[in-house]
Amino acid sequence: MDLDGLVVESAAEENRFRYGRAGDNFMTMFQCDLCHFRNIQKRDPVGENGLDRCAMRNIRRANMDALWSREPSTVRANLAMVRKMCDYGESRLGFDSEVMVPAMGPFAVQDDCGMRVAAVSTERSLDKGVNEKTVQHGTVRKFRSAFSNMWHASVEGGLDAVAVRDTSKLIQTSCPTFGEWYERFGLGLHKRMGDKVRQDRAISVEQMKALMEEFEKDWTALAPEGNQDGEREKVLFGALFAVVAWVVALRGEEVPLMDLAGSRKHFSSAVLTGLNEDGVDLSHAVIALLGRFKGETGEKYHYMVTVLKTKSGIEPAKWIGRMLKWYKDRGVKNGPVFRKKNGKPGKAKDYEREIFERLERIQKEQPKILDPSIDIMEEFGMSRSFRRGSDSRAYTEKLGVQIINLNNRWRKVEAAKGKSVSFQMYEHYADISLLLSAFLEYSRAM
Repeated sequence: MDLDGLVVESAAEENRFRYGRAGDNFMTMFQCDLCHFRNIQKRDPVGENGLDRCAMRNIRRANMDALWSREPSTVRANLAMVRKMCDYGESRLGFDSEVMVPAMGPFAVQDDCGMRVAAVSTERSLDKGVNEKTVQHGTVRKFRSAFSNMWHASVEGGLDAVAVRDTSKLIQTSCPTFGEWYERFGLGLHKRMGDKVRQDRAISVEQMKALMEEFEKDWTALAPEGNQDGEREKVLFGALFAVVAWVVALRGEEVPLMDLAGSRKHFSSAVLTGLNEDGVDLSHAVIALLGRFKGETGEKYHYMVTVLKTKSGIEPAKWIGRMLKWYKDRGVKNGPVFRKKNGKPGKAKDYEREIFERLERIQKEQPKILDPSIDIMEEFGMSRSFRRGSDSRAYTEKLGVQIINLNNRWRKVEAAKGKSVSFQMYEHYADISLLLSAFLEYSRAM
């Protein structure tokens, strides 16, 4: 990219992945397109058959991707070494070149390298993406794991050897997608497709305050009686989603884990906690998350706590209390806090409209807080915008790493990827009460 922001490509760069280089076959196993087709279909392609032509095209594309897993300079350097090795063998030791170079074929008429999965993957890569013209590489590569799972559940996979020592496991597998050629193909495919990372824009503290003011205004304007019940419900749970995600830095998919019974159980006593011996206000509200967490078995509670009112004036406890009263008035005591009409757990997407509509209103009425040039639907997201905004606020307020990690401690289980961690996900509320002052520092700074 030049100083003006223009992408500058050489002619060689423009033609990447479109041709083979001298020496490619000395670094990556190579069979021609026709051989690969015969390996898979056990016949020759039929010229007028559209599906056969498509298959040949994708086989060619997969072949090029595998070859281009290595950069041109690496291929050139390796070819030079091969030539020098053969020259030394012939001129100094009398070895024929055929002796120095191992047989490069022919191969058995069967797909031992996983070309069938590679060809299907290249076809998948042409599908329309959600935010881009085509799907991302992370979507395409799922075919590999799907095939390997099938393979290891099949007759062929049942013959693979397994070595176990303590809790570790080594598998000797004959699965084609675990082989050297497929590894090269996967790398080349990734190089060609690249990654388009779309990060959710963080919601600033000013934007968060304005958002909650909009929700408060709408809640107050809607009468609790009459036929506005449905509108009040939308306001209530849209606001609750936003404020819970913000004050304790939850991701969008984590907020719907909030459980009614767990959150209701300690609410009244928690709000009335009052000052401790050091004069610190420990009054708080409880956010109980319930679900199956990675690395754990069974459904477990995870309690989080928040101050009644944050430093910036946001009032999470008010909205939690309104939610509890809402369910009490309807005689509901258990189940997910965020739920659909049929009682099943809701998803972050269900509350996007209520939140984004109010952000658009803020953008129109308060452009100094939310720049009108920002595309809200494109740049903000329910998954990470609140958490990123909360994390940014934590760093701005100079919260210590210990406090931030304490608030986010339950994510250690995900990072451990199934290995044991230094605490259990199941935490009694009584245990949290012992460290209440420390737990509240995070939300207090918000």
